[in-house]
Amino acid sequence: MYLDEYCKKILLGQSLADKLTHIACVKFRETIAFDIPALPARENRIQFSTKKLRFPKGHFHEVEKKAIALHTFANHELLAIEMMACALILYPHNTDELKRFKYGV
Repeated sequence: MYLDEYCKKILLGQSLADKLTHIACVKFRETIAFDIPALPARENRIQFSTKKLRFPKGHFHEVEKKAIALHTFANHELLAIEMMACALILYPHNTDELKRFKYGV
C-alpha cells in the first residue's frame, strides 16, 4: 500500500477499523495534491463534540469516572494518529533521509 493511501484511509475513514489498520510494508510514490480536511472523518459514536468533559480527579474506583478517563485517553491517542497521518501526507519524501523520517513516524 502506498503511504498516501494509508494516511488518507486514516483521515477519511470513519470507523476505528479504518484508523487502526496495520500495514506491513509502506511504498512511496510521487506526492499527489490532497486537501487536508478541517477535521478527520469519524462515525457518530466517536464524533468530535463541543461538550467539555473535565478529566476526573481521583475516584477511579467509580465506574463513571474510570470511563471518562479512558474516553479521554482514547480520544487523545486517536487524534494523535490522525495528526501523524496528516503530517505524513504534508511533508515531502524526495530524499532517503526524509523517507527514513517518515518510516520513523
